[in-house]
Amino acid sequence: MLRLYRFYSSVLTDRRYALGLLFFLMLALWSGFANEQNLPAQSPTYKAAQSDYSPLTKKKPGDHPLLASLEKKYRGKKPQKWGAYLPGILQKFPTQEKELALTLDACGHYGDGYDRSLVAFLLQHKVPATFFVSGRWIKKHREDVKKLAAIPFFDVQNHGTWHRPCSLNGRSIYGIRGTCSVREIIIEVEDNKKEIAALTGRTPLFFRSGTAYYDEHCIEIVQTLGSRIAGFAVVGDAGATLPAQTVAWKLLHAKPGSIIILHVNSPRSGTNAGVRYAVPRLLKQGYRFVLLKDIKEFY
Repeated sequence: MLRLYRFYSSVLTDRRYALGLLFFLMLALWSGFANEQNLPAQSPTYKAAQSDYSPLTKKKPGDHPLLASLEKKYRGKKPQKWGAYLPGILQKFPTQEKELALTLDACGHYGDGYDRSLVAFLLQHKVPATFFVSGRWIKKHREDVKKLAAIPFFDVQNHGTWHRPCSLNGRSIYGIRGTCSVREIIIEVEDNKKEIAALTGRTPLFFRSGTAYYDEHCIEIVQTLGSRIAGFAVVGDAGATLPAQTVAWKLLHAKPGSIIILHVNSPRSGTNAGVRYAVPRLLKQGYRFVLLKDIKEFY
């Protein structure tokens, strides 16, 4: 014990050894933090492993007839815009009636649960709802996706294969890395589209990226692939983080023609209680809910 004490005393009193020890301690802490956050320790630039790609289909990742032409068109282009409310993103629909479009995201990124109580409430009151499901969420809820699609007043749409922001150059938001190439955008949109079609028998028309963030080039690419981008006018639960009172207030103050975004993958959130409070009151006020696919102006 005395020898060990003398050794550490000599290390700490020698400036060089102390600085070296401090350096390695900081490096170890950073490496642990990087691994914990699923970040690369060497570089902040995301580069997905080949095994990350295309878990849902057997085709070559990103294999699409438009891949070569799109890569040529966007080679060297740098996005200038970034957000959830850019031109080309559907947020509202024209209507003279008291109509709202209720959409629920099943993300599977930071939460892969399933709020069955919320879905049961919508079923009980026959409230039309559009569900945006990601490939991550589908992997754990394949049978649930089939059941949702079988309900006449429910609809299943595309929330991305890996629930990633839609970016041409890998831009991140909320700590989630975006796609970083034309190929990755195609993987994010098309692979999940095919999986949903295989499960439900209907090919999704609408796409909402993970986090609902896009750059202007990604919007163009998604549209070229034949999808409409579904945004929102009302952020109903802010990623399932808001208390029930706030969720209810936001729904009750939605204007006719608004697309509302909520989440169905966080059963412990305030979303369920907020919807249960607001929806019956909206129905009593004469409001009706519509599916995105039934809005003719979106075609």
